[in-house]
Amino acid sequence: MEPGSSPNYVDQLNKGLKALCHGYTSVSVLVLYWQDGDEGYKKEGQAVRQLFEELFHYSVTEFAIPTEKSIFHLRATISQKIMDLAEPSLLIIHYGGHGDRDDDKHSNQECRSVWAAHQSGGPTLDWWRIQDEIKNCESDKMLLLDCCYAAQAARDRDTANGKFEILAAAAMGVKTPAPGDSSFTQILIKEMESTVRRDGFIVAKDLHGQLCHRSRKLYTTPVHIRLQPGKKLIRLSPLSANTALDEGNEAVSPFLKIIIKMREELNYESTVEMAEWLKDAPRNVSGLKVLEKTEFIEKAVHNVNQGSKEFTKQLRPGAKEEIGHAWSKIVALVNQHHESFIGGIEDEDKEKRRRVFDLVKRLDAENNYVVDLVERHILTAPNIDEPDVLQGAVQDDTMQSLGISDQLHMRCIISSASRPCEPEPSRSSRGQIGEDMHFEIKHYGSYIDPREKPGLEERARRLSELLKAPKDAGFRTLHCTGYENEELTHQYRFSFSIPEKFHGFQKMSLNDVIVSAKGKRRPSLNDRLRIAHILARAVQKWHIVGWVHQGISSHDIIFFRDKTTKKIDYSEPFLHGFEFARPDSDPSIGVGRALDDIKFNIFRHPERQGTARKGHQKKHDLYSLGVVLLEIGLWQDARDIVRSKPGVTLTAADLQTMLQKDCRDRLAHFIGTSYQAVVDICLSSDFGVDVDDTHGSYLAKAFQAKVVDELAKGVTFLY
Repeated sequence: MEPGSSPNYVDQLNKGLKALCHGYTSVSVLVLYWQDGDEGYKKEGQAVRQLFEELFHYSVTEFAIPTEKSIFHLRATISQKIMDLAEPSLLIIHYGGHGDRDDDKHSNQECRSVWAAHQSGGPTLDWWRIQDEIKNCESDKMLLLDCCYAAQAARDRDTANGKFEILAAAAMGVKTPAPGDSSFTQILIKEMESTVRRDGFIVAKDLHGQLCHRSRKLYTTPVHIRLQPGKKLIRLSPLSANTALDEGNEAVSPFLKIIIKMREELNYESTVEMAEWLKDAPRNVSGLKVLEKTEFIEKAVHNVNQGSKEFTKQLRPGAKEEIGHAWSKIVALVNQHHESFIGGIEDEDKEKRRRVFDLVKRLDAENNYVVDLVERHILTAPNIDEPDVLQGAVQDDTMQSLGISDQLHMRCIISSASRPCEPEPSRSSRGQIGEDMHFEIKHYGSYIDPREKPGLEERARRLSELLKAPKDAGFRTLHCTGYENEELTHQYRFSFSIPEKFHGFQKMSLNDVIVSAKGKRRPSLNDRLRIAHILARAVQKWHIVGWVHQGISSHDIIFFRDKTTKKIDYSEPFLHGFEFARPDSDPSIGVGRALDDIKFNIFRHPERQGTARKGHQKKHDLYSLGVVLLEIGLWQDARDIVRSKPGVTLTAADLQTMLQKDCRDRLAHFIGTSYQAVVDICLSSDFGVDVDDTHGSYLAKAFQAKVVDELAKGVTFLY
């Protein structure tokens, strides 16, 4: 479409929406090897074809590069593939063969990507020339290069249309092994197949991390290159999994209603920008459609009241009344502001616009509150762990629409503790150590009882599975990419990917920030209240799905700081340091930190200190949270609060008493009486719950009312 024509801007935008909602309309794979090359490359190319055809259902073409006029034949073949693609599309090119060092050049000329039919002598092909041409096509592009010096293809980083990623078998100037069991292509096929069968999709960056792991035994370390760093990552999934949503079939997944106001009428340039923006939406966005979240909540409330679903038939006493009361507040709110929606909203009608804005804000808060209530009551229902009931809840359209199904799936992982431990193919990314990965080491010691090892391995696997499972952002954890058991050093290594927005940022623990950020550099009162609320809600969400953290401390809460501006993003704290947490009923196996380390003992409930410690319970997590909230309120390291005289050993009871004293004597002055009351409740475990059920529903309700809701009042007032 050219400027000046009569374009249909809606169609142009819908093309972007289609790419976002349904994935790629078409994916075409071109498998390349030399006609006169080694037979092994041809066989591996055929295996690549089989993978993409049978598992991904992509259109695949094999092309044997002729020795005569090679570049012209290959250029024509690729051009035809591009012409046949229907937007939005992806072009994947796999090349297996030799690479040329490209060292017969001028001294000031960079080595480019050149392919060769044989290891020495014979025809060559300037791949970089073709790559320079295909980068301008509208389709997304992915190159899988199994050749020597493969990463030289990354030399060309000029602006390209669409996403463009390269997964290269070797770095610049490095050779790769010949075809065989240890070749890049063979191991690539195995990793792609196992990952897609397990997860349903694969991302090249994650695939690169898996290939770098030493257990893959690759001769050379592969390289992942994004020629368009600002673009989101390409995600490969079988075409059959890309469920199309036609006009009559509404989405049944969590959603967000957005109104976009334009400064001017749509024109060609702004339409192109909008379409590209929509294509580049976050990976979590699966579709755009105008829907009303409130109507799904109404349906959920109806199901609760009627008990029409198996998972709503045995809710705890008072659940229906509590949910119904919260829903009635939404109805009253909408009725009260109904006139705000009558007629239009003119630019000059500032008061009316303000009322509508306030309504949207309050409606969103009330909606979220009801969703949290429904989630809490369903996840603590007496029969929720019955397999049929739990699976029915996971698959329920309304639960999916409200985003509760992810938490129900996590409950499936937790409640399946009786199933045998199946070793997980490690997805740790040891070879990818850098600014986009974070690693956590868990030592378990060399003297562990052999009888306890299966239980230890099972908990490590289950924790990894939970941390990598899709979940609500309120859980505040980094995405786990896998773990490995390093038996020689008696430790587990967990790998986490860092959100793309924080790539290149410095990781800092909350304790680091408290110790270093003084005076004007410390977070504002608003920031501290928000941090406290986010952390309390995160702990609550983990407890509701049935999992305890067991290691909450300011050392295991992560922030990210911009290395250039030195500013810390206080709006996104991340919980870390899960101490192989397990449901309350599981026996504790000692792993992790030393029992008498004062650095961490300060955060442990007295019942969790010493050799006769009790099994970990949710109230112990809440005590630890209370210590963290005390640090945030006073903006002081807990070790300074309980610092003792030389030679004096503090008991667990002494630590608790000193923390409670500072809470009651000093905290209100710094951050207010409501906050002080919240911290005091956590430190004293005074939630008013003497007897609870197996799912801890009474403690969950009390924690919601006495901690989360109270902290939310401060946040609502300030924001």
